[in-house]
Amino acid sequence: MPGMVWRSFISSMSAYQIRYSSILFTSFYMVWSTLRYESTLGFPRFMRKTFPFRVNGSTS
Repeated sequence: MPGMVWRSFISSMSAYQIRYSSILFTSFYMVWSTLRYESTLGFPRFMRKTFPFRVNGSTS
């Protein structure tokens, strides 16, 4: 049943929308996997670079 819904959803979309959504999903998955990987190491490095304040305690 979900396969039928997925197939009808794909056929209703155009090729451009499929390509754009696949690029969007790939970039989202890369960001999510990076977040999950860096959260095991502690606070993410890019978050530490983005925000000047330190989140772990001393927020000035």
